[in-house]
Amino acid sequence: MTLLFLRHLLGLLLTLSVAQSVAGWKLTDYLAGHVLRPALIRLAEYALDGEVRLARMELSSSRLTIAELAITRPEAFTIDVAEVDIRFSLAGLLLWRIDAVRLHQPRVELAGLLPPANEDSSGFPASPPFEIALLRISDGALAVNLEDQRWELGDLHLDLQGTHRPRFEARARLGGEPALPLLLAGEGSWEKHPALTISRFEWDGTSLLEAPLRFQFDSAGASIAGRARLPRLSRAVLERVATTLALPLNLPDGFDFTATNPELAIALQPGGLQVHVAIPAADLHQDGQKLTFEAFSLTLRRQEDRSWQGEGRLTLEQQAHTTFTARYDAGALSGDFDCILTDSGALLGRFDPKLRRQVIGGGVLDGKFSWSREDLSVQASFTGRPVTGLDDAYLLDIAPLQLWLSLQGPPDRLKSEARLLLDKRPLFSLAGTLRHWRWRLEPFAVADLARLTGAGRIPESLRKLYGVAGDGELSLNPEGGVSGLFDLKATAFAVTGLEAEALFASGEFRHNPAGTDIRDLRFAGRLRAPEFGSGRLSGIAAIHLEPKQTRVRLTSLEGDALELLSADGLSGLSGGKARVRGEIRHQKGESAVDLDLDGNLSVGEVLHGAFYANLSAHQAELKLAGRADWAANTLEARELSLRIPELARVQLAGLVTPELQELHGTLESAPLATAFERYLRAPLTESGSPFKELVLDGHLGAGLLLRRTPEGFSLAGHLEPRALALSLPESKLEIAGLNGRIPLLYQQGALLPEAETRSGQLDFDRFDSGPLHMEQGALPLHATPNRLTVTTFPQGELAGGRMHLADLRAAFEASGPALATRIRFEGIDLAQLSRELDWAPLSGRLNADLGEIRYADKTLSSAGTIHAELFGGTLDIEKISLRDPFSRYRTIHGDIAFSGIDLQQLTQTFEFGEMNGILDGHIRDLRLFGTTPSHFSAELSTREDGRRNISVKALKNLSILSQGALAEALSQGIYRFIDFYRYQKLGIDCTLNNDSFRLRGTAREGEESYLVYGGLLPPKIDIIAPERAISFKEMLKRMSRLDRTAR
Repeated sequence: MTLLFLRHLLGLLLTLSVAQSVAGWKLTDYLAGHVLRPALIRLAEYALDGEVRLARMELSSSRLTIAELAITRPEAFTIDVAEVDIRFSLAGLLLWRIDAVRLHQPRVELAGLLPPANEDSSGFPASPPFEIALLRISDGALAVNLEDQRWELGDLHLDLQGTHRPRFEARARLGGEPALPLLLAGEGSWEKHPALTISRFEWDGTSLLEAPLRFQFDSAGASIAGRARLPRLSRAVLERVATTLALPLNLPDGFDFTATNPELAIALQPGGLQVHVAIPAADLHQDGQKLTFEAFSLTLRRQEDRSWQGEGRLTLEQQAHTTFTARYDAGALSGDFDCILTDSGALLGRFDPKLRRQVIGGGVLDGKFSWSREDLSVQASFTGRPVTGLDDAYLLDIAPLQLWLSLQGPPDRLKSEARLLLDKRPLFSLAGTLRHWRWRLEPFAVADLARLTGAGRIPESLRKLYGVAGDGELSLNPEGGVSGLFDLKATAFAVTGLEAEALFASGEFRHNPAGTDIRDLRFAGRLRAPEFGSGRLSGIAAIHLEPKQTRVRLTSLEGDALELLSADGLSGLSGGKARVRGEIRHQKGESAVDLDLDGNLSVGEVLHGAFYANLSAHQAELKLAGRADWAANTLEARELSLRIPELARVQLAGLVTPELQELHGTLESAPLATAFERYLRAPLTESGSPFKELVLDGHLGAGLLLRRTPEGFSLAGHLEPRALALSLPESKLEIAGLNGRIPLLYQQGALLPEAETRSGQLDFDRFDSGPLHMEQGALPLHATPNRLTVTTFPQGELAGGRMHLADLRAAFEASGPALATRIRFEGIDLAQLSRELDWAPLSGRLNADLGEIRYADKTLSSAGTIHAELFGGTLDIEKISLRDPFSRYRTIHGDIAFSGIDLQQLTQTFEFGEMNGILDGHIRDLRLFGTTPSHFSAELSTREDGRRNISVKALKNLSILSQGALAEALSQGIYRFIDFYRYQKLGIDCTLNNDSFRLRGTAREGEESYLVYGGLLPPKIDIIAPERAISFKEMLKRMSRLDRTAR
């Protein structure tokens, strides 16, 4: 259309020139105003389908000037030209030649890209239809308005010389301020078909062309060939272009790039198009991280069948070498790709230097793809390869891994699948769509993962986690984030001292930018500690992870079927249960968590030595509120309480750190009568304990301050009995109305000042222990570190006499607990004492000053003497000690001396058989194991003055002890009619060492066989000692056969 318009314009000018030559220049104004002007307007309106206006037109013999030309088609374009100057000559017009066309300040604004012409095009003519010697545009402008963009080209200047072999140079500024200066220069030819060669193209002062860019047009189409290169392309350059062209460019903050010598080569032929893009090197920067691309190239070809083919290659950080091919035909894209990864650690190290040594291994990734509007298919596989020459400090080695990926189906209903293998064994898989998947973890042992990580990376304890498996779901939420389900199991787990089996955990999770929720988290397992016990652990929890806070809400954490056993097998419990619930909170950036927990504890059967109890009907309540810091390994307890209903409540608070444990708190018992009946009566009865008849009443309270440091330990506080009453009928012990405060000061090391002291007092209404009785007493108490002192005691009444107790001192020494006091007895009536204690009837009085009685090193000893006047004589006990008094294997030590004992009173009291005489003697180094002698040496003999008779019963019993049987002579002849015999002397020397008992007689001087030496006159009876030592067990058997009947 444009060529047609120009041809008609030339024809019109030629006609007017001829008319001027014939008619003269008198008709010039008429021809210009009434012929050329309307013809030109009609011709332009027809050619451009728009409205044409012009302010004035001047015509001369060689010049046509048009001022203020305006051509408008509102929906397509607007053209305004300040002045059009056309220079010509009649001779030139006859040769279809225009000398010059000059356009001053042309302004063209397009409403969009112009649509193609409607009429059929016959292509370019073989030669130009006319010749323009010079086309010059000065101060021109071009604007193109697209949907939301506006492109501007201003300050346009063009010089085009010639048409058959044109030469041109154009200058302009692209975009608004700041505009980009452009310059193009070149030449052309129009022989058989037009051709154009751009030899110079400058962009913002930089020459882009590596080689001339050639355009060629003919009837078959156009051909273009050329290559452009930029020395450097960066974010700043791209942003300037985008700003100039008003193009949207939203690059991420912190992102930058630099491409060195990017090159574009294009070759357009009538039969096809080839485009080649090459970037020798490029760097990408993001938040201080750098990634380098190398040797990027892309070649695209359009074939004669209108299909496209392409191939390319890319090297990333010299570690990932990628090649790909693609084909696009009839709306479908297909191709394949492969990537050789030489060292994953070196590649990832560009993002984080730590990953350089933490990830190793290489591999090959290859696959194929196809796409159409109806279907998409992508299949890829990865096979790991080892990298040599690296140490064992890595975290992950991808060499043993194999990965397979697949996408298949319509683009809006794609199905996806992936499988991960470890040494060709299935490990993990998932399948689903692009928004929802089912995943599965195949059974494996953690030790198998040692192939994936360096030596020592997997803790030795985790290597014994076996049979790990699981499955679940994973979904992409429409509102953003991911959610899913998981169900994990493990068959067994073992660490030093602990074994677990049948482990599982399940739950659901949801993650979005606001946080992560793990809901309905359930977990369980059976635990066993071979040296401690076993049980089942289970729980239900919910976890909420926020950017600034993490909360764990325990619905329940339960230990069930707990069984504990001490190493010696003498203590343990079964049927134990523990349940904890509450909340744990953690703030981001802190190493501490806030705890708010409470729970219940209970046990079934309890065994401790001989003590057994079934406590299944009872439980304890536990509460903990505080803050735990795992980095500092500390616990700050605002409240730590343990409450056992109808027994006691303990409340503690304080701080626990590796260097300091400091707790303070109180203890408050329930009514002791209720507590004892509910918790202790049945166990004590079942175990046959001597305390099974114990009766308790009243209350017990305590206040304590505990402190432990690396230098020592201290405990300060008090115990407070309130209206405490105690009764033990079997032991005839009864305490009533016990009230007061017992101060406590205990330490290990030197945490308490030596001068620190605390005072207290115990008051009681009544104290009875067998025959001992006290009333309305007050005990002043004084405590210093590791010591408690009672200076005065009330006087006790005992069997008509008095007991005086003074200077009681209890202490904790390096060797253990110690006790010291002074005890004195005065005027104890043995007859009354024996009646009250239900002993054999005694007579006489007992006085004793035991001096200082001291307990230390597990031994209770007395430096005093017990003196008793009984059986007409005296009895003195000295060097008294009791070893291991609180053990089942306690032993009693002491020496006994007696003098002037009337045998008649003695034998009548114990029904041994009547004897007369005065007895003296001693027992040295006496040791009683419980109530059974294990060692002693004894001597006893009668005096040689006074009456000395012995009854037949006594003789028989002495015979049983000495010989193990009755003397036959006592039942024969005249002896059977005699009731009493005279004897000269009784003398016994005996020793016991363990079970060896040696009995010797000292009744006859110079001999060791006479236990009893008879009188000088007949009938004469002697008792002879056994010839050899006998077992003490045998002696005890003989004693059991003694005759206890009268006389």
